[in-house]
Formats: sequence, structure tokens, C-alpha cells
Amino acid sequence: IVFLSSLTTFAILFTDAFESVTPVTSFFESFSNVRKGYGSELNCKTVKNFSALTGGKYKTVNVNKELQMTVEKSDSFGMFETGYLSTGTKDQAYLSLRLAICELISEKENYPIFLDDALSNYDDIRTKTAVSFLNEYAKSGQVIMFTCHGNVKQNGIEIGANSKDLK
Repeated sequence: IVFLSSLTTFAILFTDAFESVTPVTSFFESFSNVRKGYGSELNCKTVKNFSALTGGKYKTVNVNKELQMTVEKSDSFGMFETGYLSTGTKDQAYLSLRLAICELISEKENYPIFLDDALSNYDDIRTKTAVSFLNEYAKSGQVIMFTCHGNVKQNGIEIGANSKDLK
């Protein structure tokens, strides 16, 4: 099971599961090796997800070995760091990256993806788009999302996603 509440958590799980080492620095060394073979594929999967989550507003994403991204808008020229994005758009970028990494490590087996309030910084339009995207994404594997935000739950219910209240 891959829990994706943060990239740091993911880094620890990744190193434990695939390298049997616990220091997070080893993750970046492992990621560097993975990037040599899958770097362009990671960028392609990330940009596909990011474009879908943003309604096609971005056409290029580059992920470096520290998992930092630069992006390029569809209607302009030039790459810029995610630090220049709004909080909601930055969260969309990193959700896109986390899903792309999951796709790469689960090519042979589909693992469930757990998201813990991954849409908390999204406005209403981003939330609706993301919930719809995740519903489509879940057709190829299981996505379990925890949230305390009623609008996220309501958007899910409206598109037919299963919902369960935990008490």
C-alpha cells in the first residue's frame, strides 16, 4: 500500500519497499537511477496528469532528481518553477507527480492509492475537476481519498463515487 500524504512519506516508503534502506537521501540516489531509465516517462506521465487536472493550461513539466518541477503554460513560452504557481496549482502539480510515480512503480500490479486531504487547497473549480479526474483514474486502480471537506465529498457523490463517513 502506498500512502501519499506527502513526498517525504512517499520517499520513506519508496526506499523501504525498493531499496531496504531508510535514509531519505538514499531515495534521491535511487530516484536518480530510476530517472536514468524512466525520466522521460515520468515527465510524460506527470504532464498528462497535470494537463488533465488543470484543463490543459500546462503543456510541459520537467522533474529533476530532487523532485522539483518546472512547468510551461500552454499559451506562453518559457519554463518556470512551481514556486511561482498559486498554492492550488502547485498542489495539482505535485499530485500529478505522485500519481505518475505510482504509475511507474505499479506497472505490473495495481496498488491502491491513498490520498489524505489532497485537495484541501483547491478552489471549487479545481476540486470538481480533480474529483472527476480521480474518478477516471480509479478505473485502472483503486483510489481511496480521506477528506474533511464537504465539497470534496459532495463532488464525489455527484459523479457516482462511493462515499463512507468515518466516525
